Amino acid sequence: MSYLEKFTDEERHFLISLPYRTGLWVSESDDEGGDDSAEAEMQALESIITGYSEDFLKSEFVEELMRATLAHKDQWEAWRSDLATVPEDCRKAVEIVQAYLETREVLSFKQNLMEIATAVAMAYCEVEEESQAGKFAVYARHYWALFMARLRKEQEPRLEDHVNISRAEREVLGKLSGVLRIDLNGAPLDKAPVETAEVA
Repeated sequence: MSYLEKFTDEERHFLISLPYRTGLWVSESDDEGGDDSAEAEMQALESIITGYSEDFLKSEFVEELMRATLAHKDQWEAWRSDLATVPEDCRKAVEIVQAYLETREVLSFKQNLMEIATAVAMAYCEVEEESQAGKFAVYARHYWALFMARLRKEQEPRLEDHVNISRAEREVLGKLSGVLRIDLNGAPLDKAPVETAEVA
């Protein structure tokens, strides 16, 4: 039995839509960059969903979930509605996943949502290089450093060491951090949920 088959049809559809909706929620939180920013963030969102669907280093559940999110790309437009409910949707999703899966799979699920949100926020960050290639290089550098640190079981680099995220995006990432009870690098928070964790 696949991981997604453990859930009801309604739960499964809800979970499959959430990675995309979470990334979109972050993108819609900040309109400072205009159309260029939105386009870059949508490209980043599609890229990270595609990447996670092929990432065998993540949990099997996350890999399966992301493959399903990508397979339902024809529904992405419909998933754009009611984005204000995303924080509460994430809270409900964690409760659903906890009812069916082991603790490590639940943590991987939460980390996945946070990494998607962070990647979207980073997609149009303010960096010295003006080109899209320069902006992508900053994004890629952080995630490569994060990947290598995990592989070597070393301390993971902080997001703020590589990027400058807007205030609006910091606020939504802080809210998501509080809901998921993990920090921006995916480490569990010991304290009670907070609404506005600082990013930089």
